[in-house]
Amino acid sequence: MRLFKDVMLMTTCLAVFSVAWSVHAGNFFEDAGNAVGKAANDVGKTIEKGAQDTGKTVEKGAQDAGKTVEKAVQDTGNAIEKGAQDTGKTAEKAAQDTGKTIEKAVQDTGKAGETVYKFGVREMEALGERAKDANQRISEGKFVDAVWHFSADQLKDSNDNLAKAAKESDIVRVAGQIAASAYGGPGGAAAYAAWLAYNETKDLGLALRVGLITGAAAYASGGVSDLPNTDAAAIAEKTIMAGAIGGAAVAVAGGDQQAIQEGFLKSGGAVLVQSIYETQTTHELDARISKGEAYCMAATDPTAACAPPIEAYELDASGKPVVGDDSLPKVDVRKTDPMRPHVGQWAKPGESSIAQEPSLFMVSVSKYPGMNAMALLHDHVSYAMKFDPVTNVWTIVPATVVTYYGTNVPTDDQIRKSAEGEAQK
Repeated sequence: MRLFKDVMLMTTCLAVFSVAWSVHAGNFFEDAGNAVGKAANDVGKTIEKGAQDTGKTVEKGAQDAGKTVEKAVQDTGNAIEKGAQDTGKTAEKAAQDTGKTIEKAVQDTGKAGETVYKFGVREMEALGERAKDANQRISEGKFVDAVWHFSADQLKDSNDNLAKAAKESDIVRVAGQIAASAYGGPGGAAAYAAWLAYNETKDLGLALRVGLITGAAAYASGGVSDLPNTDAAAIAEKTIMAGAIGGAAVAVAGGDQQAIQEGFLKSGGAVLVQSIYETQTTHELDARISKGEAYCMAATDPTAACAPPIEAYELDASGKPVVGDDSLPKVDVRKTDPMRPHVGQWAKPGESSIAQEPSLFMVSVSKYPGMNAMALLHDHVSYAMKFDPVTNVWTIVPATVVTYYGTNVPTDDQIRKSAEGEAQK
């Protein structure tokens, strides 16, 4: 509006100047007519009319220019307002999408809890049935059979119940896949993939095939992951190599073109995430569960029993920890033990509310395969980028997704699904 007012003021000035010029020119040429006669007077009137017309033209042009500028300003304002509304709607949609993602994560977590509960109930019911069968055999004088079946049937029952849990909850299935790879390496990944395939199809040949392909792919991808991350070019080369391995493994499993492309992207993405994770945290992505006690990361006294290592603190000239505006000490989480529980908010000595790292709940969450690795990355990025409390919470979900894609689980899934799909043709 400031621009509009300036233009209107300029337009008004031009109009006043035009009128003044017309009057001045009229008087001047009228005097000249009296001096030189009627002929000159006619010429003066002609010039006076021309000057008046010129003034009116300038005045109208200025008014039109003012209106044009006013319309342009209004259009610009409308455009800015619409842009702001569109931006607001985009931000609102992003917030809604984030909310839905968090809501789904909560629902999945609830489903996982329900699945674990059902698994416990099924185990107890199976135990009751085994005890009943054992008692029946003993009453028939089959003591050896009773002992044998009571022990052997336990393995069968637990296997069936675990298979049901993996089928009912993605979180439970993924936890098993991540743990198998983290603790068992390529052999563990192969065994778990074969177990899943067998319990879903009851096809032993297919299960063995899935296990062999998964194990070979995990071994080859692991070799690529071990290559040094010297620079961006090296990381890109590792990503392409791993992608080729994943794509080839899916092709061998029987996947179509789309599945092969997804295998390439997932396997390459896993190595890319692992490389970025290592360059950011200075630690390899270790998806194993946490062990030990949680730090009291908010401790301003480095001598506290639960405080982080002194080398993790940023110290001032006097050797005391530097404390930020948020009243938290500046601590480099990368210099702490990556296996200690890191899930949750930082706490001071003696604090352990449900959302803080030392709480029983958060320590339990850090026992889910991959979650502690996620927390280490999230804490470092949050600290380095100075996230506000809201952003700090909202970025946990994408950090979890990124960490998940840093494992070989997506590729293992693609191999198994491709093989099962091929078998059904």
